[in-house]
Parts: sequence; structure tokens; C-alpha cells
Amino acid sequence: MFSPLIRLGLLASFWLKYKSNIIKTLFAILALAIVHYVYQDVVELFSLNQQQNYLMYALVVKWLVILLIIGTYVFSLKSAAKNNQPLNVKKSAKTAAATNSTASSKLGSETADPFEQLRHKDKLRSRSDLMLEKKRLQK
Repeated sequence: MFSPLIRLGLLASFWLKYKSNIIKTLFAILALAIVHYVYQDVVELFSLNQQQNYLMYALVVKWLVILLIIGTYVFSLKSAAKNNQPLNVKKSAKTAAATNSTASSKLGSETADPFEQLRHKDKLRSRSDLMLEKKRLQK
């Protein structure tokens, strides 16, 4: 009973995560199939017209187009992977850079206390405290 739901959930999650990669792969396979069938037609045409000397050029062009398709596919996957880094990796890199700059600015202190500014406040208030105070003032 739950097997189809689990299977559908896994397929949906894979589709959402790898949608662009799946589409790019299908287009690459389709392009390679088209190149193959066009090459077969060209070979048949050259064989019927007794132009055997052009078959070598057709083979070279076929492999150049195949290499171009594969190169474009790999480049697009690498660029997509570079752009789709998880947000926490980007944030952690930013926070690491920020902590390095603040640590380097504080030459005397070996351990920086991130709550130092909160320790010297007279009154600590949260967002909910501010909302309650605003409601009291409105009444």
C-alpha cells in the first residue's frame, strides 16, 4: 500500500532535484541519435552515388559533432553544478570570511565573544516583546 507512495515520493524528489540534468541528458541522447541517423543516410547516399571518397569526411564530421555535443553537455553540467551549490555552503563561507576579518581586527583578544554586545544592554527584548508593547500602545 505504501510502496507506490514511497516510489512516487522518491521519483518526485529526484525530479525536483535533478530536473535540469535529466532534461539535458535527454537532449544530448536525442542529439546523438539524430547525428547517428543522419550519418547513416549520408553513407547510404554516398554509396548509391558511387562517391566513396567522401565517406571519410562524413565520418570525421560525425565524430566532431559527437565530441561537440558531449563537450557541451559536460560543460553545461559543470556550470549548473557550480551555480547550484547549497546555500549553507555559501553562507558558511561568508560567515567564515566575516569571522576572519573580525578576528584579525581584534588583535589583543584570542577568543572573540559573539555575545559581547548583548551583555552590556540594559534591557533585552525579543520580537514578541516589541509586538506586545506595540499592541498595548494602540489600546
